[in-house]
Amino acid sequence: MKNLTFKVSAKTARLFGRENVSNAEAAISELIKNTYDADATICIVCFLPTYRSAPETISAQEYSYLLARDEQIQQFYCLTDDGSASLVSSDKEGRNAAYSIVQKLVDLWIIDNGTGMSGKTIEECWMVIGTNDKEKNIMSKKGRARTGAKGIGRFALDRLGNRCTLHSSCNSDGSTQSVKWDVDWSEFDGEGKVLDDISARMDENGEPLRDVLKFVADFPQVAGAIDGLFKRRHNLDTGTVIRIGFLRDSWTRQEIDRLNKTLGALIPPLEQRELTLFLYDASNPTFYGQVSVDILDDYDYRLEAAFGKNGNVEFDLFRNELERVNVDPDLFTLQEMKQTRFKKSSFQKKKITYCETVENLFPGRTNKFFRHVRELGPFKVKLLFFKKGSPSKRDADIYPYRPFQPGPRKAWLEEFGGIKIYRDNFAVRPYGELDGRAFDWLALGQRVAISPVAASRKGWKVSPQNLAGTVSISRRWNQHLCDQTNREGLIENEHFAVFRELILRVIQEFEDDRSHIHYNLNELYKRKNKTEEDKTAGAITASRIVRTPEKATPQDAQQLARAFVAQQEEIRELRDEQAMLRALATLGTVLVSFSHEMGQLQNTMGSRSAVLSDILSSYISPDELVGVSGPFNPYTILEEWEEDDKRVKQWFTFALSSVNAGRRRRRNVSLREHLQRTKSIWKGFLEPREVDLNIEFEDDETDVYIMAFEIDLDSIFNNLILNSVEAFLSSRHVGKRQIDIGVAVSKDIVRIDYRDNGPGIHLSIKDPVQIFRFAVTTKVGPDGKANGTGLGMWILAAVLQSFDGSYKAFRSRDQKGFRMEFTLPVSKKGDDRWQS
Repeated sequence: MKNLTFKVSAKTARLFGRENVSNAEAAISELIKNTYDADATICIVCFLPTYRSAPETISAQEYSYLLARDEQIQQFYCLTDDGSASLVSSDKEGRNAAYSIVQKLVDLWIIDNGTGMSGKTIEECWMVIGTNDKEKNIMSKKGRARTGAKGIGRFALDRLGNRCTLHSSCNSDGSTQSVKWDVDWSEFDGEGKVLDDISARMDENGEPLRDVLKFVADFPQVAGAIDGLFKRRHNLDTGTVIRIGFLRDSWTRQEIDRLNKTLGALIPPLEQRELTLFLYDASNPTFYGQVSVDILDDYDYRLEAAFGKNGNVEFDLFRNELERVNVDPDLFTLQEMKQTRFKKSSFQKKKITYCETVENLFPGRTNKFFRHVRELGPFKVKLLFFKKGSPSKRDADIYPYRPFQPGPRKAWLEEFGGIKIYRDNFAVRPYGELDGRAFDWLALGQRVAISPVAASRKGWKVSPQNLAGTVSISRRWNQHLCDQTNREGLIENEHFAVFRELILRVIQEFEDDRSHIHYNLNELYKRKNKTEEDKTAGAITASRIVRTPEKATPQDAQQLARAFVAQQEEIRELRDEQAMLRALATLGTVLVSFSHEMGQLQNTMGSRSAVLSDILSSYISPDELVGVSGPFNPYTILEEWEEDDKRVKQWFTFALSSVNAGRRRRRNVSLREHLQRTKSIWKGFLEPREVDLNIEFEDDETDVYIMAFEIDLDSIFNNLILNSVEAFLSSRHVGKRQIDIGVAVSKDIVRIDYRDNGPGIHLSIKDPVQIFRFAVTTKVGPDGKANGTGLGMWILAAVLQSFDGSYKAFRSRDQKGFRMEFTLPVSKKGDDRWQS
């Protein structure tokens, strides 16, 4: 047996560099991370031409580089025997034309005043692929948490250009040591080469950094700015200067503008900056300078959330959307505005601070979920919300908005919007990058599409275009959030999925707060402006004017105007609701489309197992298979299939009965017959789950009729029964499982009392009225993730509201069992004048 050692192909460098780093901005970001880790206070990114004028000779490599970009180089330079190329034009015009091509040779300089590297550091760390130096030494000398860990960031140099020269100075035993390191990445290309065949060159007697930067003096405006920085504010005794040549990208003004925006997002705008970035371009010396992000303090909402080690979340909420002095005091007389966070004394505060446990924020989640939360470690979220458009006149009447200028907000959000992740005060790309694939990495736009309602409706979702924010994590505390090797985000493991859920829950906290206030302001406005009375009076006035138009008065015009405004508001709310229900209706439409096929499948399922059993018996009798275990006994398998067919058939029966055309017509519906039919349809589901459904009328002989779409009644009772069954199963309810529906008639009202003996309303729901709000759910799936839509009880409430019925949910004192009471209007048998 021979012992074999692995050999690493030289193209590995290309895999780590050119083919691993997605774009040039990402590569430059990686190199700036190294300056941060080296405790630099300043980092300069600079684009300088290799030559100030057309040189007499250029190297063969330079000639080849230019030839690939502009074939006209052949008119001005001629290859010589020694491999270089000589200038053939001697007049001024020819030299200027030659330089217009030669100036495509641009060098990228990255300059920092960090601790620098010694020859030993370069040899033992910089030259070691996958070094774990930063894993062992997480903190820098100045106490910064180092951002790098993979040990391959230096290969970003290869992504940027073909040639690299690095100068570095450091303090060594009380004196300054300067080294020069040089590599030509083209040497890594070629068949059969292994890494041991390629070498970089190092000179341990390099020039001091100030001497290296003398080249920059040829560009006065850039040199003046750089020299001024190091003379006035920063030291350059130690640090690193990297010069990258034969750039792989064409750095036009547009590309450098994009780089400027990328660098602006590298360090969180809300933090005290430890590293200041500068960008210069010799071709456009007046366009760039210090890279900065202007903070826009004109926000409508600001929410800060700090997730602690102990499972608590501390919230700091800043409401800045409304003029507090102009808020109607009657707002705080509404029942929902009496909660601690919304009462008048809290509302007038600039900042509201409160604390919640993760268990309360995520009711019903599994122990595995909460274990992942604890393992994630502490982190912080900061959100800013901005309205981008001016409110309508009617909205301005309802909501006392603080005045603002939409223009600056739009411009700022278009440049700095998005929710970004920062690890140890350094950006984790590409999250929240504008025009990037991960701008909306939280899928906020998808949430808006599902719930496209106004802020005055509970369940409102914020658009990603209206948010800016930062999520701050750390290598020290959040070790389960690891970078992908290609630096294109974090590894999407289970911890990352929980991380996303936590951030979305913070966003929901803001959404709930804003929509709660808007909803109650809208309700107050409707009460004070008597919209229902205006609509009724307007209808009477309109009928009278149609009959006798000559008797119309100016007061009539005012009444019609008030009725029109009230009607428009109702139409707007109905449109919001229709947009929400349209997606649900689509599912019903698809179901109807396949109803014929489902009917045929129902017929097939009723007999196919028996047919197969008869055919099988002609070849082998059941007696011959006595003693054969179930998985190998075809008759046992057929029996199991028959049970599966029964369950699927039950589902088809339930689904097809729900979309029957007759149930989508308004008519007088016998409540007794409807409930008995509901019990019959649910029987196949309830019996296997040992759930008893009892229906009891106060008067056994009296029937009750409801003028309704029968599918609306289905929405009420099916949602209630489904919730009870799921509650029984999720809580592993021991003992009798009971659902009781009691019906009592009082004059023109039928009162229905619905109860079950399950676990009741989850403890995280502080007020039972919350269960009727959009998207409120405590259901979780087998994987521990929330899988409820939060639509069932919201639809139930919407249906009851359409009947002008009342509804109320109760929590029992012993926290067991669910109870709900609701009313429906009674109609007379045979009264079909509203049929449609």
